[in-house]
Amino acid sequence: MNLTYEQLEPIIRKKFSEGGKVIIEPKGTSMLPIIIQGEDKVELSPVSGQLKKYDIVFYKRRNGKFVLHRIIAVRKNDYILRGDNQIINEYGITDDMIIAVATAIIKDSKVIKTNDREFIKYSKKQVRKKTMIKMYLDVRKRIASIIKMNKAQK
Repeated sequence: MNLTYEQLEPIIRKKFSEGGKVIIEPKGTSMLPIIIQGEDKVELSPVSGQLKKYDIVFYKRRNGKFVLHRIIAVRKNDYILRGDNQIINEYGITDDMIIAVATAIIKDSKVIKTNDREFIKYSKKQVRKKTMIKMYLDVRKRIASIIKMNKAQK
């Protein structure tokens, strides 16, 4: 029986209230290459304490869509998130929107704990890589805009 995340949300929250954890099979490509739809699973746990940069969180957007993305910055009142396979940042994610934090990724029978030293190194590399790509594309876009303005003035 396949339930939607909307149907699963109360079950997840109940499990957390009983001290349990939940394993989901994420959909989509936003967390490639670390999480592959149809192959990998993610262990979710209730949030305890302050979330930090590089944590992967399961949250519900204001529009009702459920998302699994990485925190790339912690601000005073919210977080900036982004999928590992994306370059667009999502701003304004607040604690009340976050349902759970990923504590492990399950690939076949291998369990990768998200607090593992090698996984944290991987996480930092992914965030830096996508940030550099975004900066490069932004600069390229600005240069193209300047060139276009110069051509228009001639």
